[in-house]
Amino acid sequence: MSTLLNRDKNLSCRNKVRNETRKLQIEEQRQVASQCKENPNIFWKFVNSKRKVHEHIGDLKIEDGDGSVSTACTSLEKAEALRNFFASVFVNEPDFVPQNLQLRSSHSLFTDPVFSEQIILEKLKNLKVTKSPGPDNIHPRILYELLQHDGMNV
Repeated sequence: MSTLLNRDKNLSCRNKVRNETRKLQIEEQRQVASQCKENPNIFWKFVNSKRKVHEHIGDLKIEDGDGSVSTACTSLEKAEALRNFFASVFVNEPDFVPQNLQLRSSHSLFTDPVFSEQIILEKLKNLKVTKSPGPDNIHPRILYELLQHDGMNV
């Protein structure tokens, strides 16, 4: 029970901090917007601060196979160290099939679909033209209009 209370406290605190930081960012942007006419340098300083890429991965310590420890400082070294680490964590499964498996016959419960002009016309007549397009990106209104255009009575 106490862990739930601590969790709720942490979430509440995190949400308050997030709201305050967002308010501070909005206030900073308002100040920049209000002062940019008189002092364009403030505006360009703000824009340039948003354009820069900030690297968030610190230096990494790498232990070689022989036990020596080195430090990865450049982005390339850090990427290589992380690649090696994650490659060592994942397991490569063998591609062979065990010999003790027996084949089972499978009987499908599904039948082949039946398409007839009657069924398709019935479906097109019952289309709801106010709905959005389906996965084929064709709007139902288009299909409905095509049905009427072809002389089919709806």
